[in-house]
Amino acid sequence: MQIYPAILTDSVATFAQQLALVKQESTIKTIQVDVIDALFTDNITITPSDLVDFDFGALSIDFHLMTEEPMDYVWELIDCRQQLPTQSVTGQVEKMSQQSAFLEEVKRAGWQAGLALNLHTPLESIETTAWEYLDHILLMAVEAGEQGQAFNQSVFSKIEQLHALMKKLNKEVKIMVDGGIKINHVSALQAAKVDQIAIGSALFTAQNFNEEFSKFGKELV
Repeated sequence: MQIYPAILTDSVATFAQQLALVKQESTIKTIQVDVIDALFTDNITITPSDLVDFDFGALSIDFHLMTEEPMDYVWELIDCRQQLPTQSVTGQVEKMSQQSAFLEEVKRAGWQAGLALNLHTPLESIETTAWEYLDHILLMAVEAGEQGQAFNQSVFSKIEQLHALMKKLNKEVKIMVDGGIKINHVSALQAAKVDQIAIGSALFTAQNFNEEFSKFGKELV
């Protein structure tokens, strides 16, 4: 199971500070950058175009789009593709108009494509035609849009249901979990066969980022 630091901020200065912390930890290969447009939820963040002047070094980026129409930000990412080391793009399904078109556009750009489901969004919200293009599914363990919320244990039932659904459909995609994850959740998430977890406030509010990241890593079997 991989651990991705997740950056959610409306401040370029804060992004710079958090990116600098991540770059000090040589074992981190990928970060998640959360993008919120104030229409999907009552919050707003920086957007991909705000990040074009940053030096990401060897890092790659997974963008998590919590927006009213994620496709708009796919086009922004395409415009910035020379400046940003984008690896994958994940869009929340709740206000997405066309899941397959979104995923197909992401794949056409050469990136991994995924859909994200909010805490109470059922798996049935994933359209049948979308499975053809999916590389991963991100399950929120909190309500999307704010860091610092408590991890909701109900996500474990959803993970189990997703494994069963993939078996039924004869599809295999990576499972990602995001939101409220603390050190004591890591071993259970790994046991549930989650592939990737995104961790934000638990890392960036710690007194020592590197030590905290190491503690999370030691929980992996």
